[in-house]
Amino acid sequence: MRNRWVRGRTLGVVVAAVVVVVAAAVAVLLFGGAGDDAAHEPALPPPTAEVEIDGLRFVYHRTTGVASLFDLRADPQALRNVIRERPDDARRLERELLKKEGVKDLQELQREYEEVRRQLAELGYI
Repeated sequence: MRNRWVRGRTLGVVVAAVVVVVAAAVAVLLFGGAGDDAAHEPALPPPTAEVEIDGLRFVYHRTTGVASLFDLRADPQALRNVIRERPDDARRLERELLKKEGVKDLQELQREYEEVRRQLAELGYI
């Protein structure tokens, strides 16, 4: 009886070890290993920077340089860009976004995406 218990316990330890090794391998594949140069590069910030105030959402797309303003009360799914109809609100929320991001202008938000922008331009997307 004890011999069966020992075999069962040993099998449990082996299974646990295999699970740990597989999990580590998946993590290396997904996130890169310690020797991987990409693992040492700083991650890019999200492609959009946003601020939401008083039912309005201002979105700045770092790769394209396009700004949008959405009235979430009238358009909860943010499908209609009202930036041209509401320039005062757009400027107000842009100032708030700049404060939130700690930058002086929207172009600063694009700097980390310069290489991405160059590649997109080469492909004719922007």
